[in-house]
Amino acid sequence: MTLDAAERGAAEEQLVILAGLRRVLEPLVREEVKRVPITENILDHGILGPVYKQGRQEGRHEGRQEGRQEGRQEGMLSVVRRQIQKRFGPIPGPFDERLTRLAANELEEVSLRVLDAATIDDLLS
Repeated sequence: MTLDAAERGAAEEQLVILAGLRRVLEPLVREEVKRVPITENILDHGILGPVYKQGRQEGRHEGRQEGRQEGRQEGMLSVVRRQIQKRFGPIPGPFDERLTRLAANELEEVSLRVLDAATIDDLLS
């Protein structure tokens, strides 16, 4: 089996990652890769392939979860900013910076406080 340059590079990276688990092997693997071209795909390996595929799948799942959480936080931040601007006018910079650091559930609480707050400072107290 012959791999193109991109596939060889990917295989090299994967091999170095695996060798990194045993720190003493990493320099040896790097040197060996320079001397001998990699012609096998780690995904086809009977032992390492399934483990690597599972790790990739788990990484994708975690990435999607993080992306959804970030999207939720950004959406809540946008809504809260609009509510505050409608109720109190322009948002002062330091106050906006504090808003930006809040998690989505904290922003939800602020969005409810907008309804009853007398001043903008009451929102984060």
